Amino acid sequence: MISPSSSLLRAANLLAAVAIIAVAVHYFVTQPPAAITAPADTPVPVTVTPEKPQPSSPVLFRIENRIYHQNELPLEFSRPLYEIDSMAHRQRLLVLEQALTSAYIDQIAKQEQKDSAAVLNSLYPDAAPNEAAIQQFYDENRQRGTPPFEQIRDNIRDYLLHSALEENRQKLLTELLIQGKAEFLMDTPTPPSS
Repeated sequence: MISPSSSLLRAANLLAAVAIIAVAVHYFVTQPPAAITAPADTPVPVTVTPEKPQPSSPVLFRIENRIYHQNELPLEFSRPLYEIDSMAHRQRLLVLEQALTSAYIDQIAKQEQKDSAAVLNSLYPDAAPNEAAIQQFYDENRQRGTPPFEQIRDNIRDYLLHSALEENRQKLLTELLIQGKAEFLMDTPTPPSS
């Protein structure tokens, strides 16, 4: 049987792997092309300027003196690139949500000269599940072949604690964003024009 904590660990590892892949894809899609090396006798232009400035559209590639931006491509190419950028953007937001709330907690800890765990406990005093909640979860989810309560009690406690902390972290994030104490500053992908 897979315990709730191992399922959460696998889900967290999967999410981390997807986020890393998405960030890598986003990086390679949005970075300007590397310098092209040519034989010494081949003239290489020193400055290359696009025909039209496209500040909001990623630079994708260059052919001779012409730089191509994502929004200049036909829809058959720009639409899939936009979808990749959107997926990477969503994955980055998931990571940045965690980073933002963690940085906020660390900032409060530094101001109040406490450790992060103490600040976390003061922000989320009811996060730790009591015995009744652990027993209720066990009773509601018990199936045939479920190990005895005492064998999986700690796993259930960890699962419920993680769930409560995640729920409270989402509430904190929402409060910070609504109150204007925090905001995400990264650009949002622009959809291709039809």
